[in-house]
Amino acid sequence: MSQFGYVNMVSAIYAVFFVLGGGLLVRGSQLSEETGLTLDQLTYFTLIILFISFIGILIGYIANKSLKNSYTSYVPVILWFPYFLSFALSAGTLFPSTHPHDDDNYAIGFILLFASILSPFFLAMCISIGILKRDKEQKWI
Repeated sequence: MSQFGYVNMVSAIYAVFFVLGGGLLVRGSQLSEETGLTLDQLTYFTLIILFISFIGILIGYIANKSLKNSYTSYVPVILWFPYFLSFALSAGTLFPSTHPHDDDNYAIGFILLFASILSPFFLAMCISIGILKRDKEQKWI
């Protein structure tokens, strides 16, 4: 696969993680009614999904293995946001709020806003750690 394909694939993976975690937080009451889970069970499930999605070692490993050039490794830090918008709009279109009492949790919106502001810095830090680790391994070879 070309470098362009790898950059887009890694960016889409970052966006999918963010959309899954955010969607579970925002649509909690609607998901609990549809799945039959209580809000406590759904909260634990959401925390597990968020924990899995923000494992920095995995993110750095994916970027390190697929993107060999250190400059192109940082492109997904910015490119994840258009994918996030397209995935979030697609999820909102496919799973609309059908009942008037299924309003979104607006307090979670502030948390997601804060997370979306910090996410590029977190991704850049994880990618930098992966690049430094790769460079250290190459010096010993």
